[in-house]
Amino acid sequence: MKIKVAFDCSKLTDKFPSGTHRFLFNFLTTLCKENQYDLTFFFKERPDLNEFKFLSEGKVVVLENEKFYTQLGLLKHLNYYDYFVFPWQTCPFFGFFQRQKIVSIIHDSGFSLKSKITTFLTQICSGKVFSVSEATAKILIVPSIVLGEGVSNEIFYKIKSKELFKLKQNLNIPEFFILSLGRVESRKNFVNNIKAFKVLKKFYPRLKYIFIGKIVEDENKIHSLINNLKIPRGDIVFKNFVPDFELNVYLNSMELLLFTPFEEGFGLPLLEAYSVGKPAVISKINSFENMIISDKQWCNPSNFERIAEKVALCLKDNSNFFNQSVAKEILNKNSWENSVRNFVKNI
Repeated sequence: MKIKVAFDCSKLTDKFPSGTHRFLFNFLTTLCKENQYDLTFFFKERPDLNEFKFLSEGKVVVLENEKFYTQLGLLKHLNYYDYFVFPWQTCPFFGFFQRQKIVSIIHDSGFSLKSKITTFLTQICSGKVFSVSEATAKILIVPSIVLGEGVSNEIFYKIKSKELFKLKQNLNIPEFFILSLGRVESRKNFVNNIKAFKVLKKFYPRLKYIFIGKIVEDENKIHSLINNLKIPRGDIVFKNFVPDFELNVYLNSMELLLFTPFEEGFGLPLLEAYSVGKPAVISKINSFENMIISDKQWCNPSNFERIAEKVALCLKDNSNFFNQSVAKEILNKNSWENSVRNFVKNI
Protein backbone atom coordinates (compact mmCIF):
# COMPACT_ATOMS: atom_id res chain seq x y z
CA MET A 1 0.00 0.00 0.00
CA LYS A 2 1.32 3.44 -0.94
CA ILE A 3 2.18 5.99 1.73
CA LYS A 4 -0.52 8.66 1.96
CA VAL A 5 0.95 12.16 1.66
CA ALA A 6 -1.01 15.42 1.58
CA PHE A 7 0.24 18.87 0.56
CA ASP A 8 -1.07 22.30 1.51
CA CYS A 9 -1.30 23.91 -1.93
CA SER A 10 -3.50 26.79 -0.81
CA LYS A 11 -1.35 29.66 -2.08
CA LEU A 12 -0.63 28.16 -5.49
CA THR A 13 -3.71 29.97 -6.78
CA ASP A 14 -2.49 33.40 -5.64
CA LYS A 15 -2.55 36.02 -8.39
CA PHE A 16 1.12 36.95 -8.02
CA PRO A 17 3.35 33.87 -7.57
CA SER A 18 6.37 34.11 -5.27
CA GLY A 19 9.56 32.05 -5.10
CA THR A 20 7.78 29.63 -2.77
CA HIS A 21 5.04 29.15 -5.37
CA ARG A 22 7.64 28.36 -8.02
CA PHE A 23 9.31 25.92 -5.66
CA LEU A 24 6.14 23.99 -4.87
CA PHE A 25 4.88 23.91 -8.46
CA ASN A 26 8.12 22.47 -9.81
CA PHE A 27 8.71 20.22 -6.82
CA LEU A 28 5.27 18.62 -7.12
CA THR A 29 5.52 18.35 -10.91
CA THR A 30 8.71 16.33 -10.43
CA LEU A 31 7.48 14.36 -7.41
CA CYS A 32 4.39 13.17 -9.29
CA LYS A 33 6.65 11.48 -11.85
CA GLU A 34 7.92 9.18 -9.09
CA ASN A 35 4.50 7.56 -8.58
CA GLN A 36 5.54 6.40 -5.09
CA TYR A 37 2.84 8.03 -3.00
CA ASP A 38 -0.92 8.31 -2.71
CA LEU A 39 -1.06 12.11 -3.05
CA THR A 40 -3.72 14.60 -1.98
CA PHE A 41 -3.58 18.34 -2.72
CA PHE A 42 -5.47 20.81 -0.50
CA PHE A 43 -6.67 24.21 -1.80
CA LYS A 44 -8.72 27.14 -0.50
CA GLU A 45 -10.34 27.61 -3.90
CA ARG A 46 -10.79 25.38 -6.90
CA PRO A 47 -7.60 25.30 -9.01
CA ASP A 48 -7.31 25.29 -12.79
CA LEU A 49 -6.44 21.69 -13.66
CA ASN A 50 -4.90 22.84 -16.94
CA GLU A 51 -2.53 25.15 -15.06
CA PHE A 52 -1.51 22.51 -12.51
CA LYS A 53 -1.29 19.33 -14.56
CA PHE A 54 0.34 17.39 -11.74
CA LEU A 55 -3.01 17.42 -9.91
CA SER A 56 -4.17 14.62 -12.19
CA GLU A 57 -1.74 12.34 -10.34
CA GLY A 58 -3.62 12.62 -7.05
CA LYS A 59 -6.78 13.77 -5.31
CA VAL A 60 -7.79 17.43 -5.01
CA VAL A 61 -9.58 18.64 -1.88
CA VAL A 62 -11.02 22.17 -1.84
CA LEU A 63 -11.89 23.68 1.55
CA GLU A 64 -13.94 26.65 0.40
CA ASN A 65 -15.21 29.14 2.98
CA GLU A 66 -13.27 27.35 5.71
CA LYS A 67 -12.47 29.77 8.52
CA PHE A 68 -8.94 29.45 9.87
CA TYR A 69 -8.04 27.29 6.88
CA THR A 70 -4.62 26.17 8.13
CA GLN A 71 -5.11 26.11 11.89
CA LEU A 72 -8.51 24.36 11.93
CA GLY A 73 -9.40 23.30 8.39
CA LEU A 74 -6.25 21.32 7.72
CA LEU A 75 -5.98 20.20 11.35
CA LYS A 76 -9.16 18.16 10.89
CA HIS A 77 -7.51 16.16 8.11
CA LEU A 78 -4.19 15.25 9.73
CA ASN A 79 -5.39 11.83 10.87
CA TYR A 80 -6.18 10.67 7.34
CA TYR A 81 -2.58 10.80 6.09
CA ASP A 82 0.78 9.32 6.96
CA TYR A 83 2.39 12.71 6.31
CA PHE A 84 1.00 16.20 5.71
CA VAL A 85 3.45 18.61 4.06
CA PHE A 86 3.31 22.35 4.82
CA PRO A 87 5.51 24.44 2.47
CA TRP A 88 4.38 27.96 3.49
CA GLN A 89 6.20 28.22 6.84
CA THR A 90 3.03 27.75 8.81
CA CYS A 91 1.23 24.59 9.98
CA PRO A 92 -1.65 23.68 12.34
CA PHE A 93 -0.04 24.55 15.66
CA PHE A 94 -2.72 22.64 17.58
CA GLY A 95 -1.48 19.56 15.74
CA PHE A 96 1.59 19.51 17.99
CA PHE A 97 0.54 16.19 19.53
CA GLN A 98 0.35 14.67 16.05
CA ARG A 99 3.62 16.24 15.03
CA GLN A 100 4.99 12.95 13.65
CA LYS A 101 2.61 13.50 10.71
CA ILE A 102 3.59 17.13 10.11
CA VAL A 103 6.35 17.81 7.57
CA SER A 104 7.40 21.41 6.94
CA ILE A 105 9.51 22.96 4.20
CA ILE A 106 11.28 26.13 5.36
CA HIS A 107 12.58 28.69 2.87
CA ASP A 108 13.99 31.27 5.29
CA SER A 109 13.76 32.36 8.92
CA GLY A 110 11.07 34.94 8.12
CA PHE A 111 11.46 38.58 7.08
CA SER A 112 8.75 40.17 9.21
CA LEU A 113 7.78 39.76 12.87
CA LYS A 114 4.69 37.75 11.92
CA SER A 115 6.58 35.43 9.56
CA LYS A 116 9.40 34.97 12.09
CA ILE A 117 6.86 33.87 14.73
CA THR A 118 5.00 31.48 12.42
CA THR A 119 8.28 30.05 11.11
CA PHE A 120 9.47 29.47 14.68
CA LEU A 121 6.22 27.74 15.67
CA THR A 122 6.20 25.67 12.47
CA GLN A 123 9.65 24.31 13.26
CA ILE A 124 8.82 23.21 16.80
CA CYS A 125 5.44 21.74 15.77
CA SER A 126 6.84 19.64 12.91
CA GLY A 127 7.97 16.06 13.17
CA LYS A 128 10.29 16.55 10.22
CA VAL A 129 11.77 19.76 8.83
CA PHE A 130 13.22 20.30 5.37
CA SER A 131 15.04 23.46 4.28
CA VAL A 132 15.74 24.70 0.76
CA SER A 133 19.42 25.56 1.21
CA GLU A 134 22.45 25.06 3.44
CA ALA A 135 22.32 28.75 4.34
CA THR A 136 18.71 28.41 5.53
CA ALA A 137 19.49 25.22 7.44
CA LYS A 138 22.19 27.03 9.43
CA ILE A 139 19.81 29.68 10.76
CA LEU A 140 16.93 27.39 11.79
CA ILE A 141 16.47 26.44 15.43
CA VAL A 142 15.91 22.72 14.70
CA PRO A 143 17.95 20.32 12.53
CA SER A 144 16.68 20.15 8.96
CA ILE A 145 17.33 18.17 5.81
CA VAL A 146 18.37 20.30 2.82
CA LEU A 147 16.25 19.75 -0.28
CA GLY A 148 17.73 22.32 -2.65
CA GLU A 149 15.89 23.78 -5.63
CA GLY A 150 16.21 23.64 -9.37
CA VAL A 151 15.06 25.05 -12.66
CA SER A 152 12.88 23.47 -15.34
CA ASN A 153 14.57 23.11 -18.74
CA GLU A 154 11.13 22.95 -20.32
CA ILE A 155 10.38 26.48 -19.10
CA PHE A 156 13.74 28.26 -19.06
CA TYR A 157 15.99 27.62 -22.04
CA LYS A 158 17.99 29.51 -24.64
CA ILE A 159 15.87 30.87 -27.47
CA LYS A 160 17.37 31.03 -30.94
CA SER A 161 18.20 34.55 -32.07
CA LYS A 162 15.70 34.76 -34.98
CA GLU A 163 12.84 33.52 -32.82
CA LEU A 164 13.89 35.78 -29.95
CA PHE A 165 13.86 38.84 -32.22
CA LYS A 166 10.23 38.18 -33.21
CA LEU A 167 9.15 37.43 -29.64
CA LYS A 168 10.73 40.65 -28.35
CA GLN A 169 8.85 42.64 -30.97
CA ASN A 170 5.54 40.94 -30.15
CA LEU A 171 5.97 41.56 -26.42
CA ASN A 172 7.39 45.08 -26.86
CA ILE A 173 10.53 44.23 -24.89
CA PRO A 174 13.31 46.87 -24.88
CA GLU A 175 16.56 46.23 -26.71
CA PHE A 176 18.96 47.10 -23.90
CA PHE A 177 17.98 46.45 -20.28
CA ILE A 178 18.90 44.89 -16.97
CA LEU A 179 16.42 42.80 -15.01
CA SER A 180 15.51 42.16 -11.37
CA LEU A 181 13.22 39.27 -10.40
CA GLY A 182 11.26 38.83 -7.19
CA ARG A 183 9.11 40.86 -4.85
CA VAL A 184 9.82 44.58 -4.85
CA GLU A 185 10.52 45.16 -1.16
CA SER A 186 13.21 46.64 1.06
CA ARG A 187 15.07 43.39 1.74
CA LYS A 188 15.44 42.89 -2.01
CA ASN A 189 17.39 46.16 -2.08
CA PHE A 190 15.38 47.98 -4.73
CA VAL A 191 16.46 51.39 -3.36
CA ASN A 192 20.20 50.87 -3.88
CA ASN A 193 19.59 49.12 -7.19
CA ILE A 194 17.64 52.11 -8.50
CA LYS A 195 20.34 54.48 -7.23
CA ALA A 196 22.92 52.34 -9.03
CA PHE A 197 20.83 52.54 -12.19
CA LYS A 198 20.90 56.34 -11.94
CA VAL A 199 24.73 56.19 -11.97
CA LEU A 200 24.72 53.77 -14.91
CA LYS A 201 22.52 56.08 -16.99
CA LYS A 202 25.38 58.57 -17.21
CA PHE A 203 27.41 56.03 -19.17
CA TYR A 204 24.58 54.06 -20.82
CA PRO A 205 21.80 56.53 -21.73
CA ARG A 206 19.83 53.86 -23.63
CA LEU A 207 19.78 51.42 -20.71
CA LYS A 208 16.42 50.41 -19.23
CA TYR A 209 15.66 48.65 -15.94
CA ILE A 210 12.82 46.12 -15.61
CA PHE A 211 11.44 44.71 -12.35
CA ILE A 212 9.30 41.57 -12.53
CA GLY A 213 7.60 40.71 -9.24
CA LYS A 214 4.85 41.76 -6.90
CA ILE A 215 5.25 45.28 -5.52
CA VAL A 216 5.14 44.97 -1.71
CA GLU A 217 6.34 48.47 -0.84
CA ASP A 218 4.25 51.63 -1.00
CA GLU A 219 4.26 52.49 -4.70
CA ASN A 220 4.31 56.22 -3.88
CA LYS A 221 7.61 55.65 -2.07
CA ILE A 222 9.07 53.95 -5.13
CA HIS A 223 7.92 56.61 -7.59
CA SER A 224 9.09 59.39 -5.27
CA LEU A 225 12.55 57.84 -5.26
CA ILE A 226 12.59 57.65 -9.05
CA ASN A 227 11.37 61.25 -9.35
CA ASN A 228 13.89 62.54 -6.83
CA LEU A 229 16.68 60.87 -8.78
CA LYS A 230 15.30 62.49 -11.96
CA ILE A 231 15.13 59.19 -13.80
CA PRO A 232 12.70 59.30 -16.74
CA ARG A 233 9.63 57.25 -15.87
CA GLY A 234 9.89 55.21 -19.06
CA ASP A 235 13.38 53.98 -18.17
CA ILE A 236 12.18 51.85 -15.24
CA VAL A 237 9.37 49.36 -15.83
CA PHE A 238 7.50 47.42 -13.13
CA LYS A 239 5.62 44.25 -14.02
CA ASN A 240 3.78 42.52 -11.18
CA PHE A 241 3.54 39.26 -13.07
CA VAL A 242 4.31 37.69 -16.44
CA PRO A 243 3.62 34.07 -17.50
CA ASP A 244 6.58 31.70 -17.57
CA PHE A 245 6.75 31.79 -21.36
CA GLU A 246 7.14 35.57 -21.34
CA LEU A 247 9.56 35.45 -18.41
CA ASN A 248 11.81 33.18 -20.44
CA VAL A 249 11.80 35.77 -23.24
CA TYR A 250 12.76 38.53 -20.79
CA LEU A 251 15.56 36.39 -19.36
CA ASN A 252 16.90 35.65 -22.84
CA SER A 253 16.69 39.33 -23.81
CA MET A 254 18.31 40.93 -20.75
CA GLU A 255 21.92 42.02 -20.52
CA LEU A 256 22.21 40.69 -16.98
CA LEU A 257 20.30 39.84 -13.83
CA LEU A 258 20.72 42.34 -10.98
CA PHE A 259 20.02 40.38 -7.79
CA THR A 260 21.33 42.07 -4.65
CA PRO A 261 19.08 41.18 -1.69
CA PHE A 262 20.22 41.73 1.88
CA GLU A 263 18.64 38.39 2.81
CA GLU A 264 17.55 35.46 0.67
CA GLY A 265 16.47 31.90 1.36
CA PHE A 266 17.81 30.30 -1.83
CA GLY A 267 18.06 32.49 -4.94
CA LEU A 268 16.06 30.78 -7.68
CA PRO A 269 16.36 33.71 -10.15
CA LEU A 270 20.09 32.97 -10.33
CA LEU A 271 19.48 29.47 -11.65
CA GLU A 272 16.92 30.81 -14.10
CA ALA A 273 19.45 33.31 -15.46
CA TYR A 274 22.18 30.66 -15.74
CA SER A 275 19.79 28.31 -17.56
CA VAL A 276 19.51 30.78 -20.46
CA GLY A 277 23.23 31.60 -20.44
CA LYS A 278 23.04 35.05 -18.85
CA PRO A 279 25.33 36.62 -16.21
CA ALA A 280 24.29 38.04 -12.86
CA VAL A 281 25.54 40.68 -10.43
CA ILE A 282 24.74 39.46 -6.91
CA SER A 283 25.04 40.24 -3.21
CA LYS A 284 27.84 38.77 -1.19
CA ILE A 285 25.58 36.75 1.13
CA ASN A 286 25.74 33.16 2.40
CA SER A 287 22.79 31.95 0.35
CA PHE A 288 24.68 32.51 -2.90
CA GLU A 289 28.02 30.93 -1.94
CA ASN A 290 27.30 27.69 -3.80
CA MET A 291 25.98 29.44 -6.91
CA ILE A 292 28.88 31.76 -7.66
CA ILE A 293 30.47 31.54 -11.10
CA SER A 294 33.09 34.24 -10.58
CA ASP A 295 34.24 36.51 -7.76
CA LYS A 296 33.54 39.34 -10.18
CA GLN A 297 29.81 38.83 -9.54
CA TRP A 298 29.99 39.80 -5.87
CA CYS A 299 29.05 43.27 -4.70
CA ASN A 300 28.30 44.97 -1.41
CA PRO A 301 24.49 45.38 -1.45
CA SER A 302 24.72 48.41 0.84
CA ASN A 303 26.88 50.40 -1.57
CA PHE A 304 25.01 51.52 -4.69
CA GLU A 305 28.20 52.87 -6.29
CA ARG A 306 29.83 49.41 -6.07
CA ILE A 307 26.70 47.86 -7.51
CA ALA A 308 26.84 50.29 -10.42
CA GLU A 309 30.54 49.58 -10.91
CA LYS A 310 29.97 45.81 -11.15
CA VAL A 311 27.06 46.20 -13.54
CA ALA A 312 29.12 48.53 -15.75
CA LEU A 313 31.98 46.03 -15.85
CA CYS A 314 29.56 43.26 -16.82
CA LEU A 315 27.94 45.38 -19.53
CA LYS A 316 31.39 46.17 -20.94
CA ASP A 317 32.60 42.56 -20.94
CA ASN A 318 30.58 39.76 -19.37
CA SER A 319 33.21 37.07 -20.01
CA ASN A 320 34.51 37.55 -16.46
CA PHE A 321 31.01 37.18 -15.05
CA PHE A 322 29.73 34.08 -16.79
CA ASN A 323 31.22 30.69 -17.67
CA GLN A 324 28.97 28.15 -19.37
CA SER A 325 30.73 25.06 -18.00
CA VAL A 326 30.63 26.36 -14.41
CA ALA A 327 26.99 27.34 -14.85
CA LYS A 328 26.21 23.82 -16.06
CA GLU A 329 27.85 22.31 -12.97
CA ILE A 330 25.76 24.56 -10.72
CA LEU A 331 22.56 23.67 -12.60
CA ASN A 332 23.32 19.94 -12.45
CA LYS A 333 23.87 20.14 -8.70
CA ASN A 334 20.71 22.21 -8.15
CA SER A 335 17.90 20.31 -9.85
CA TRP A 336 14.30 19.40 -9.04
CA GLU A 337 15.24 15.74 -9.46
CA ASN A 338 17.83 16.08 -6.68
CA SER A 339 15.34 17.99 -4.54
CA VAL A 340 12.71 15.26 -4.86
CA ARG A 341 15.33 12.56 -4.31
CA ASN A 342 16.33 14.19 -1.01
CA PHE A 343 12.66 14.33 0.01
CA VAL A 344 11.87 10.71 -0.89
CA LYS A 345 15.00 9.43 0.82
CA ASN A 346 14.30 11.22 4.10
CA ILE A 347 10.55 11.30 4.56
